[in-house]
Amino acid sequence: MPRKLLAHLAAQAFLATGISLSGVNAQAASPLVVTTIPPIHSLVAGVMEGIGVPHLLLSGAVSPHSYALRPSAAHRLQNARVIFWVGPALEGFLSRSLAALAGKAHVVMLTRAPGITLLPARGRDHGGATNRPDPHLWLDPGNAQSIVALAADVLADENPQNARAYWRNAARVTARLDTLTKRVKARFARGAVAPFFLFHDAFQYLERALGLSAAGFVTVAPDRPPGARHLGDIRAAITGFGAACVFSEPQFEPRLISALVEGTGARIGVLDALGSGLKAGPGLYFQLMESNLRALGDCLIGPGDG
Repeated sequence: MPRKLLAHLAAQAFLATGISLSGVNAQAASPLVVTTIPPIHSLVAGVMEGIGVPHLLLSGAVSPHSYALRPSAAHRLQNARVIFWVGPALEGFLSRSLAALAGKAHVVMLTRAPGITLLPARGRDHGGATNRPDPHLWLDPGNAQSIVALAADVLADENPQNARAYWRNAARVTARLDTLTKRVKARFARGAVAPFFLFHDAFQYLERALGLSAAGFVTVAPDRPPGARHLGDIRAAITGFGAACVFSEPQFEPRLISALVEGTGARIGVLDALGSGLKAGPGLYFQLMESNLRALGDCLIGPGDG
C-alpha cells in the first residue's frame, strides 16, 4: 500500500482516538532535524508542526549555488539526527561536509529518494556535464507530496513516540498540496501563452506542471555573470521570439535584466525558487508557489486573470 495512503489512514485512525499530545513533551523528545533550503524546510516543518522545529541552514535570500558553510552550520550538522538536502547538483557546499560532519545522521538526499520524479537538466551545468538531474524538484507539487510522505516515514522511524502526530500532520499537508496541484493544473489550461525567458533554468518542474516551456535563459550558471556576446544573443532572441516576459530572481542582480529588455517590448517579472523574503515555516511553500503562479499569470496573461 502506498505510504501516502497509509499516512491518510493512520491520520484518520489517530484522530478517531481523540488522543492529544503535549506540545512541550513532544518538543523535548523531537530529534534535531536539519534542512538546507526554505521550501524543503517548509514541507518538513509541516510534518513536524507541534512536535519540533527543523533547523534551516540557508535563508531564502541566499543562493545555494554560492553558499559557503559556516561554523555554526557545521555544528548543527554534527549534532543532527536527520538531514534533508536536495543533492550535490544544488547544495555543492555539502558534498564533502556531510561525510565529515554528519556520519551519525540519517541523511536524506532527495534526488535519490523514492517517489521523486526527476527531470534531466536542460543545459550544461557548472562543469559542462549534461547528464545530471535538474535539482529544483520541489517546484513540482507532486514531488512535494512525496517529500512530505518521506519525511513522515523518516521522522516516525527516528522518533516513534511521535509517529502518529507526524502522520496526522502529513495527511493535513498532503490534502493542502492536493488543492494546490488542482490550482496549478487549472492555471494555464486555456491554451498557449506568449514566449518567455528565465534568468536561469530553475523552473522546469513548475513549467511542466503548468504546460509551459521557457524559450531561453539569460545565464547557464547563476553564480557567473554572462558575457557580452551571450547577452547580445539573448537580447536578439528575446526580440526574435517576441517574448512577453523575462523573469528575474530575487537572489540575483536585477539591473542585468532591466538592461537586457530595454527597447525589446518585453516586460519584467520575478520568479522565486527559494522563498526570498518569506517567513520560514510550514506556510512558506504554499506562499512561494502562489506567488510564482501569480507572477506568471500577471506577466503572461494579465493582472487579475492568472
